[in-house]
Amino acid sequence: MSGLISKQNNNVYLALVKGVITQRVKPGTEGATQRENKKGDVVFEKQYSGLSGFIVNIKKEPAEFDGVTQYQWRITFIVDGDDGKNYILTVPEASRICGQIMNRLPNVDFTKEVDLFTGEGVDKETGKPFQWATIKQGGEKVMPKFTKENPNGLPPLSRIKVRGQEMWDSSDQLAFYDKMIETEIIPKIERSIHNTPLAEEKEQTSYPSIDPKKIDVEMDVFQGVKTGKAPVTGEYNNPNVNDLPF
Repeated sequence: MSGLISKQNNNVYLALVKGVITQRVKPGTEGATQRENKKGDVVFEKQYSGLSGFIVNIKKEPAEFDGVTQYQWRITFIVDGDDGKNYILTVPEASRICGQIMNRLPNVDFTKEVDLFTGEGVDKETGKPFQWATIKQGGEKVMPKFTKENPNGLPPLSRIKVRGQEMWDSSDQLAFYDKMIETEIIPKIERSIHNTPLAEEKEQTSYPSIDPKKIDVEMDVFQGVKTGKAPVTGEYNNPNVNDLPF
């Protein structure tokens, strides 16, 4: 066979829009819907209730929004038998969904596929929307390691005052997750990847070298949160929720 070989990008970029896994696509794509974002631009998207595959990398990266640096986690999945595509889901670190995922990662078996489901619901008592995430393996839910009843070392939220107003601050929890990913989760992934059906494919592929500029994240899922000692608003303002107040 001879001739030109087309250059293909095997990365599929996914973001969360109101808690739903969403892929930005070209106009006219079958199954896509359109909406107007905060900038007034019309965008075309496909939405999914979940994502299944092997988790092969987790990496934190900065993102600019209205001149403010915020952070998100990039979780890379590979689906067995799908031509080695990388499914890259970006999750804002200060979101409720991110907290729910982080709480379950220590109990994930990375040698097996995971089913990650996300969505948006409405609180029956307050009528306010909330976002949720759950992880399953082998049809069974992966339970959180860190809960309000048994935090297992996860620091509590702290109350701080900003311009005279009290707010919940999650800085200590976010730092805890950073260390957990670096010292516990990434080593588990690196050890486990060699025991999955994707071991040979992993050896031929470098996952961390993704250009962040190519990730088109719908920024309205951020909750106006800075890292460091900035106050956390939104979901964190109500600590009386099931699971920890993420």
